Amino acid sequence: MHPESNSPETTLRGQWTRAAVLVGLLALVTLPCASASAARLRADSGVHFGGNAIAAPRGALSLSTNPAGLSTLNAFEARLQLAAGGAWVGGTRGAGWGSFLALPLGAVRLGLSAERVSDVPPGDGAPGALSVTRMSMGAAVVLGERLHLGVAARVHSRVEGWPTSWDLGLLYRPWTWLSLGVRATGMARSSVDQGGFGGPLLHTRWGWGLAVRPIGASDRLTLAWDVTWPAGEQRGSMTGQARVRVVDGLSLMAELQRHRHNVTTGDGVGDDTRFSLLVDVGLGHWGTEVGVRSDNSAVNGEKGGVQLGVRLSGDVPRSLVDAGDEAVVVPLEGAYSEAPINARFFGRLLLRLDALADDPAVRTVVFRADGPRFTWSQVEELRAAVARLRSRGKRTAWYAASIGTRGYMVASACERIGMPETGTLAARGFGADFVGLSEALTKVGVSVQALRFGQHKSAPEMFTRKHISATLRATYQRIIQARWQAFVTAVAAGRSLTPEQVEAALGRGVTFPADARAALLIDAVAEPKAFEKQLRDWGLLARGARLARFTPLRMRRTRWGRQDKIAV
Repeated sequence: MHPESNSPETTLRGQWTRAAVLVGLLALVTLPCASASAARLRADSGVHFGGNAIAAPRGALSLSTNPAGLSTLNAFEARLQLAAGGAWVGGTRGAGWGSFLALPLGAVRLGLSAERVSDVPPGDGAPGALSVTRMSMGAAVVLGERLHLGVAARVHSRVEGWPTSWDLGLLYRPWTWLSLGVRATGMARSSVDQGGFGGPLLHTRWGWGLAVRPIGASDRLTLAWDVTWPAGEQRGSMTGQARVRVVDGLSLMAELQRHRHNVTTGDGVGDDTRFSLLVDVGLGHWGTEVGVRSDNSAVNGEKGGVQLGVRLSGDVPRSLVDAGDEAVVVPLEGAYSEAPINARFFGRLLLRLDALADDPAVRTVVFRADGPRFTWSQVEELRAAVARLRSRGKRTAWYAASIGTRGYMVASACERIGMPETGTLAARGFGADFVGLSEALTKVGVSVQALRFGQHKSAPEMFTRKHISATLRATYQRIIQARWQAFVTAVAAGRSLTPEQVEAALGRGVTFPADARAALLIDAVAEPKAFEKQLRDWGLLARGARLARFTPLRMRRTRWGRQDKIAV
């Protein structure tokens, strides 16, 4: 049994490697390019990806629409996007490629992107096709869980140099059903002219967005409306969106964009309309989207296009498939605290076990005990947690080099127990100690006076007596006997034995694994790797399945506004 092969560090390295490869592949495509041809393209607009609203940006794509949206991510996300075909529609964003990466860094979220924006092909009124590469870096923070602030710096490749610009973004989500967004993009020290054809390359554009969730403030239905306009001009665009979550992991989005551009036709200033339909599928850490769009341009006529995308996330958005491992190892070691600020908070362990019980992907849970120290109340809660796992159809096993009385009471709740040949089973029973301090206190001149009501009010005895009283001795004996009976009954039920068989086996002083197995107190004497094979023989581990160290899945938060809290 080698859970180290899939430790959290190894898993994280694997995810980062896949993310780096995902972004690197497109980085090869988006190398800066330049041409002597005049560029009619508005480089500050970037590539057009539907379904990305100012008040409801999507993950790493927020860097393209509203950098403040980066702060809504709690784990890394990498995206590859393609918007192909269609017409160049006025001054709106057009076709091209995009690679996006968002990274959490403490309280700050960083974003990186490379976009290659394609101009109209030759023959559509332009001297020649031209692509412009836009490289961006952004950062975002969240203030008070309601206000999100973001900024992005952009570098644009073209003949005359590498002009830079800035984007600023803000998200304000006062309630779980309402989101407001403001964005300024293309801000630069001065506009960069494109040689008189099509106006400036960099031109500040302002945007305002509103999004609502009318169905119980859930992401079942999200409606968004955006308005953008160039600074100092009257022409701009309006966009309406509707996003519906059909089932977990499957969403549909419809978008209608109307743009009034600065190209004059015979009928005056022309309007362009773009309609997009997008299907988004979540597959655990992976996801994909496919969309089609129709462009109706007063300048270029009617054309169509497609949108494709793939993403990799460190957390798990809503998914069509079960995300997680089939068999997991839960390590148990050291003492567990009842204080939430402690790293070994017992409540966190219970919550993780409950999450395993509810995870449909997990079939088998193996507890790897390495000297855990539990209180008796924790023993009872752990047995109850194991019972919940089994009631949800999970297979359970316990493996430890040594097992004490408290550990064995928890282990006996599992279906199978294994130990190495060098291990020990030391379930020796129960006892109680009495420490009388009266003589020591007298020697240092301390006198203790205590009032008690009733014969069994024995709490002060350690300060007033040198030896235990008969009454307190009888109380201890009753407590010890009750606990022993509870222990024997629990073990007998878990091991399918009678209480008499359990008492007889433990009464013989069973300590070595071979003797414990002969007495049916454990199921296997095997080293870790051999125990994993034994799990397969028992049917607890399917052929081809692997044991992975348990790392709780981080489900992506979908609610707006403040996070829910429990106050005591």
